[in-house]
Amino acid sequence: MNMIRCNKSIFALATLVFLGGSFPFLLQSRANGIKAIVFDVGGVLIDFPRSGAVKRLTRELGIGGLIGQAFRGNLSGVSSRVFEVMEKIGGKQVPEAGCKCACGNGSELPHLFCLWQAGLITSDELREIIEKELDEQPEKYLRNNSEKRLLRAIFDIVLDPAACAQSIAKGVALLRDCVGCMGEGRVFLLSNFDREGFTDLRTNPACASIFELLNPANFFVSGFVGALNTDGTVKNIKPYRSIYCSFCEKYNLKPYEVLFIDDQPENICGAREAGMLAMHLENGNYDEVREVLEKLGVLSDGDDSGSSVARGLARMPAAQ
Repeated sequence: MNMIRCNKSIFALATLVFLGGSFPFLLQSRANGIKAIVFDVGGVLIDFPRSGAVKRLTRELGIGGLIGQAFRGNLSGVSSRVFEVMEKIGGKQVPEAGCKCACGNGSELPHLFCLWQAGLITSDELREIIEKELDEQPEKYLRNNSEKRLLRAIFDIVLDPAACAQSIAKGVALLRDCVGCMGEGRVFLLSNFDREGFTDLRTNPACASIFELLNPANFFVSGFVGALNTDGTVKNIKPYRSIYCSFCEKYNLKPYEVLFIDDQPENICGAREAGMLAMHLENGNYDEVREVLEKLGVLSDGDDSGSSVARGLARMPAAQ
C-alpha cells in the first residue's frame, strides 16, 4: 500500500512539473501555501566519500594489514557485514507502521543502529555492546579471528561519519539560494544523525559553512528528538511518520505547507505519507530540483511572477 501511494505521489509530482510550462498558475497557487523548505543533510548537502573511509582504514590497519584481510577474504562484502553483525547482536529493526529505515544503498538498518541514530544510545555505548559480543562469542559473529580487527576499525568509521564528511557544492548552492529567497527562518534541516556526530559535523571545517547559513533552532535531528513508542519501536527517525508529524508540531506547520528534499526514496515516501510535498534528489539531479523550485516560485528564475512569490515568502514571519 505504501509503495502504491508513493508511486501515485511520484506521478503527481511529475505531472505538476510537466504542466508547469502551460499552467504556471497551478504552481504559483501551490507555492503560496509553502511556508518551509526542509533539507536532508547526508546525500543532499554533505557527502561521505568512500575514499575517506579507505584512508582511515589504511591508517588503522596499514597496507600489510589490508592485504592480509583481503587474502583471508574478509574484505568481500565488508559493507554488508557491518550491518549483518550488528543485526545478529541486537536484532532486526522493528519498523514503525511498516516503514523501514534504510541506508544509502537501500540496506535495512539494524535495531541497534536505529537506537543510535535516535539518540537512545551513545556511540560509546554502542561500541561497548559490539566489543563485548565480539570478545565473548567470536565464533558466533566472525568468519575468522583476524576479522575482529577489521570490523572494529570499520565500526569506528561508521560511528564517526563526520570525520569523512565533505560538503556538496550544488547542494550548498541550492540551500543558499533557498535561504536568500525565503529567509533563514523558513529553511530547515531534517536529518537522521546521532547527537555526537551532528555536533562534530557542525564544527568540521569542510561542512561548517552549511550550518552558518541557517538558524540553529531550525535543525531537527533524530539524535536530539528520538524516543521509544509504547510498543518498544523507535520514534522520530526517518522515514517513520512520527518524525514528520513531530517536526510540523514543533514548528507549528501543516504538512502541506512543507516542501521536503531528500535522497532516500524511503524518506520521500514517509514524508508524502505524512502529507508533505517531497522531492527525491536522485543521482545528483540538483538542476531538476532547482527547476521545480523555480516553477513553484520558491526560487527566482528571472520571471516576475516567480520572483514576487519568492519575495512574499521571504517576508513571511519565521515558523514558531
